[in-house]
Amino acid sequence: MEELLLREAALIPDDGVLAETLGGTYGTFRQLMERLAASGLTADWNFYKDGKAWLCKISNKKSTVAWGGVFGQGFRLTFYFTEKTLPGVLELEIDPEEGLRCEKPVGKLIPVTVYADRDEKLDAIEKVIVYKKSLK
Repeated sequence: MEELLLREAALIPDDGVLAETLGGTYGTFRQLMERLAASGLTADWNFYKDGKAWLCKISNKKSTVAWGGVFGQGFRLTFYFTEKTLPGVLELEIDPEEGLRCEKPVGKLIPVTVYADRDEKLDAIEKVIVYKKSLK
């Protein structure tokens, strides 16, 4: 697995830092941010002392939709679902090649991650976001 980057508190992840860190995948990241904004979502970067890294909290009003971070040469999004809501994600029409992975449960939540390292994965991410936003 790729290592989480952006670990210096003083190095704020603005467009310049993100472009340098993401390299060739920065365009995909910008497209993702544009799609999030068009869906009414906000993306806020914060430095978390417990994990010693910058993470991006993606929210729909007051509700957290996903957490993002820069890993290697891509941006990874993690969505959290319950045992009850996870089957809905698995029923989405997403090609297995898109790299959607269910991870080991964290308490009662099941993380579902996707590594956004190319434009082709953005449609799959958008499907998961639409589903996540539909949950009450």
